[in-house]
Amino acid sequence: MKYKYNIESENLCPHCATKIEDAMKKIDGVIDVNLSALTRKLKLETTDDADIENIMEEANRLAEKYEPGTNFVKK
Repeated sequence: MKYKYNIESENLCPHCATKIEDAMKKIDGVIDVNLSALTRKLKLETTDDADIENIMEEANRLAEKYEPGTNFVKK
């Protein structure tokens, strides 16, 4: 499954975006992640049986860890 999210953040830089992206790739059920600090977009691909709610909860926790005040909002 493919999903798209907007990124809400005041200070997300490319370096932090890469850290978040790399950490998200380790979440169970995630196949691919593309996170752009420039466009403020997140593209996420998961397995068909993945629990997107749990994935996004973990993704937002990681975003807050690496760049406080950053979160993902469904398009």
